[in-house]
Amino acid sequence: MTRAFGSVARLVVAVLVAAAALAAPARAEEILLNDGTVHEGTVVGVEKDTVTVTVRTKTSDKLVTLKVPAKRFDPHWLYGVKDRLAGTDAKAHVELAAWAVEHGMFSRAKAQMMKAEALDPAYVTALREGKFPEVREGIAASILASAKADMEKGQLEVAEQKLEVLLTRMSDTEAGSQAREVMNALQAKLEEAEAKRAADAAAKLAAAEKAAAEARAKKLAPIDAELARAKKLAVAGLTEDSDSKALSLLEDAMRRGQKLLKSLDELEKDAAADPELAKEVADRRARINAGMVKAHVHRAEIYIFRGDAKEAQAEVAAAQAIDPENADAAAAAVRAEQAGDDFDVHERRWRRARIAAGSGRFGGGRR
Repeated sequence: MTRAFGSVARLVVAVLVAAAALAAPARAEEILLNDGTVHEGTVVGVEKDTVTVTVRTKTSDKLVTLKVPAKRFDPHWLYGVKDRLAGTDAKAHVELAAWAVEHGMFSRAKAQMMKAEALDPAYVTALREGKFPEVREGIAASILASAKADMEKGQLEVAEQKLEVLLTRMSDTEAGSQAREVMNALQAKLEEAEAKRAADAAAKLAAAEKAAAEARAKKLAPIDAELARAKKLAVAGLTEDSDSKALSLLEDAMRRGQKLLKSLDELEKDAAADPELAKEVADRRARINAGMVKAHVHRAEIYIFRGDAKEAQAEVAAAQAIDPENADAAAAAVRAEQAGDDFDVHERRWRRARIAAGSGRFGGGRR
């Protein structure tokens, strides 16, 4: 994160710690960890990477104070704690907005900016006018670093989700530009991982099972090859600088997806007598539908970038027609509704100026 924004973070932490020290004794509450377990205790303070809690031991029934890594907690529970502790401090709410973005809670990030603006309009206006690009760069850099760390740990699908956020919503930043190369490198890793999974599964099969698996693989080979081509087009659309070309690439990917679904319909007839083939067909269908939803959401984000609410809403509707419960589509629906409004005057003005100047989606990251 940038030095200027880092100073805000340090100030917010100091305020939170001071508030915790001066507050009256808090009542015990449920503390939710990210593994789903629940403990009873009291939150004493929240810092950037740690949460200080007081809990009662089961063996001695004594109160002990522990400093626990923030990543151990359920992020949605931790958001609520941070929101409560922010109180009437506009700076704390701005810091929480940045934290929410890093954790994919975009609607909540916007809610925090609204709270901050209500508490201290002058501070938020000054931040947006003077620090807006700098703040975005800091947040984007943090998300990119997190995605790279996930790749190192082998959490490739998680890394892909974070890179998609950068490429669709923060493409103008330096980190957004760098994410193009990282995304392409990630695709190679994903292909290697998929090939290894397939090889490991085949190695475990008996001779008769192996022959049947090879027969199924032969039937699925044309579909898998076309699915790989569609995925490459979708990634090309994500990383394309020109918004018009990006829309076209994503549309081509979706068109291939539609043809693949029809091919699966034909293959499903053969799958009636082969339960294993039926599973493989269902797996491909689910992957294609998930890719189609992503492509529609990514196209919606491009229209949001353009400020075209009508087209953005149409893409969201298409995504929700495929998967009505999709969380990314639901979040995009909120952003699509606001694509043409002036809620965030500075962001709207800034994006429209970039478009008017002919800058591409990744213009801010080019040298």
